[in-house]
Amino acid sequence: MNIFQQRIKSSSDFFKDHVFIKSSLKYLGASLFFSLLVIFILSPKFLVSSTLLENTGNADTQKIDGVGGLLQSLSAGSANTNFEKFRSRLESASVARRMWADGWGKKIFAPGSDYDVDKIPKSQSLSARLSALLLGYELSDTYTYNDLRLYIKANVGLTKIGRSSKIVAEMQSADVEFAKEFLDAIIYIADSEAKKGEIELTRSRIESLKEGLKDSKNAIVTSGLSNLLNSAYFSLVTLESDLPYFVIIVDKAGSSETPITPNIYIIIFSNLVIFLSLSTFISYFRTNKEQIW
Repeated sequence: MNIFQQRIKSSSDFFKDHVFIKSSLKYLGASLFFSLLVIFILSPKFLVSSTLLENTGNADTQKIDGVGGLLQSLSAGSANTNFEKFRSRLESASVARRMWADGWGKKIFAPGSDYDVDKIPKSQSLSARLSALLLGYELSDTYTYNDLRLYIKANVGLTKIGRSSKIVAEMQSADVEFAKEFLDAIIYIADSEAKKGEIELTRSRIESLKEGLKDSKNAIVTSGLSNLLNSAYFSLVTLESDLPYFVIIVDKAGSSETPITPNIYIIIFSNLVIFLSLSTFISYFRTNKEQIW
């Protein structure tokens, strides 16, 4: 009998003596019961997503020919894309403040309660209290917009698909209707807050261009600055409209038909493997405990 045949026989004997035994059936039954218990305890969560497009056709990306185009490229530098501006604003404190003012803090941290939005009690873990005591800082007894900002950062995902302009905003939730409303609201508010910052920047740019035109004595430069000024005014008009500026909403928030968690098959399979391995280990240990010790 060669080495390969010996290994096959050894493995076959191991499975026969420690895996394919009656006690393994008991552990497999226990694993199935445990899996069902876990499945019943866990709340199903659905994937809620909205499809957007990065708005690359607004005034900020319009190209100007001649000297105006050269001045535009020099002034633009390494400016962030509309997607980056929108994403950074989504997780900002200004968006969290507006969402908090609109009552989303209460819907998340105290749904159905009578608490005032600024007086929602916040329970702290033992570890957090101990850390605060040892390091000498105070913990807030109520929820604030900063907690909502952390919730947004942890639960709302924003992904740009490859090099295309397609953007997917998504979150997971057991409450589908709440997640749809929340995602639609934060997309609109994030774009609105980003527009405020861009409006201030554009107005400042307009004033600078006006000063430049006053001091300009070169006809070519004056023409270029005039083109830039016209572009800035056009951009300002677009920004001050009620329409989204940084993103285009293709599909409002919608939910997956089936929950994405928990995955029933993975739970059952993983528990079968764990319990079967435990059964095998116990059987092997009992049979060879004298040799092990």
